[in-house]
Amino acid sequence: MRLTASLKSVEEVTGGLQLTLAAVIEREGGDKPVCIAEPVYRYYGG
Repeated sequence: MRLTASLKSVEEVTGGLQLTLAAVIEREGGDKPVCIAEPVYRYYGG
């Protein structure tokens, strides 16, 4: 299995930042991705 991810966007939210990634999980020998996702993380500096 292999995960590739890239930073899609960074947005300011009240008190911090919101990061959105573009992620693709593939398996060896597969012709299609196993999973395509856009995880969203929020970071609040303290």
